Amino acid sequence: PRSARAGAAAALLRTAARNAPGSAAIHASLAEVLHSGGELDEALGCWERAARLAPDDAAVHNRRGLACVDAGRFEAAEASFRRAMDLDPLLPGVCLNLARCRRFDRGGAEVAGRIEALLERRPAPGLAADLHFALAKIRDDRDEVERAAGHLRAANRLVHRTLRFDAGRHGRAVDALIETFDRDLFARHAGGGARDRRPLFIVGMPRSGTSLVEQILAAHPAVRGAGERRDLDRIARRIRHVAGSPKSYPRCVGALGPGHAAALGRQYLASGPPLGPGEGRVTDKLPANFLHLGLVALLLPQARVVHCRRDPRDLALSIFSQQFAEGHVWAYAFDDIARFHLAYRRLMAHWRAVLPTPPFDLDYEELVCEPEPLCRRLVAFCGLEWDPACLEFHRHRRAVATASNWQVRQPLYRRAVGRWRRYAPCLPELVESLERAGVAPSSPRGGPRRDRAPGAAG
Repeated sequence: PRSARAGAAAALLRTAARNAPGSAAIHASLAEVLHSGGELDEALGCWERAARLAPDDAAVHNRRGLACVDAGRFEAAEASFRRAMDLDPLLPGVCLNLARCRRFDRGGAEVAGRIEALLERRPAPGLAADLHFALAKIRDDRDEVERAAGHLRAANRLVHRTLRFDAGRHGRAVDALIETFDRDLFARHAGGGARDRRPLFIVGMPRSGTSLVEQILAAHPAVRGAGERRDLDRIARRIRHVAGSPKSYPRCVGALGPGHAAALGRQYLASGPPLGPGEGRVTDKLPANFLHLGLVALLLPQARVVHCRRDPRDLALSIFSQQFAEGHVWAYAFDDIARFHLAYRRLMAHWRAVLPTPPFDLDYEELVCEPEPLCRRLVAFCGLEWDPACLEFHRHRRAVATASNWQVRQPLYRRAVGRWRRYAPCLPELVESLERAGVAPSSPRGGPRRDRAPGAAG
């Protein structure tokens, strides 16, 4: 398992660090391995040593800042990013990391001025996109909407030039999932899979509230928050070999024989983190796992799925405001976002119709407006007793390695509901693209929805 390989690498690097205590590079490498393995406290100590040994290395300060953000130490993160920016202002990502580590409604003018001066040096397109995203974030924090919108347009235009989203190909992939994972398939495999109640999948479009929901659940003493795992993707790629099928995924799923689903389910369970005392559930918060809900039902039939929804106008704007670390080739033009969103809705409607256990549909607007009743239903759906710690999720100390790591450490706030209205006059293509694609608003008044799907109440 990857955890065993990471543990072996950490052991070797600890030995190297003892033998060469003055090597900043070794301490930095050990910090990276520990951070990726979730051992954040020890990783932070290694970053501290690396920064002392290499005080003029901008990359070390930048990486230390990222570890501080994941740990919720935002003041220390800001200090690290500022130090890195002083040393090398054109280091990729450093300005964007600084912009993301807190709200800049106060003190943002000075940082924005420095970043704008960097843009005047005409950096390479990729770095220029980072700088525009950073400025959009700071200008938004300062309620300078027109200036923020201009930077969003510039940033997304630069990234979009290097990518191509094939909406037709993606639509055909969704068609294949719908045709493969039908009621007959689930009936044939009834009683199969790995019988285990531990997994809790949290899915949805990016920026729909998945990180917030995971933080709420991870605050429960019986839940381990494992973040975004890629295990289902890896298993999906292996199925054709396991089944001995010439067809690619998902068409090869029909060739799975007795015992295959249980074996693959056990592989998924073995790849997860070990549970601590009292922990009986573990989350997997990769939003794109909505593509794999049929696979979840076959391999892990006792798993629970929480599906996060959000008004598509706020969702599209939030996606357009985000520089993603990888993938998401559809995320940098409103027309592409709208087409991807339509395919997502079509697939989720299919899952709701055919899955033996429907997902729990959780609306972001309801969560921030009426948190306690919804959180109680959510916890009950997961088969857990209510614990008031779930409403104090922002106090929960755990590593959060997503773009939402600042937001999930704040108490619930409503300012993101209906945010699209502020941008509609200067980004009219936002709503126009959704309307052209046929994506109707799902929360017209920006408040909680009452049209809960069957099974949503748990």
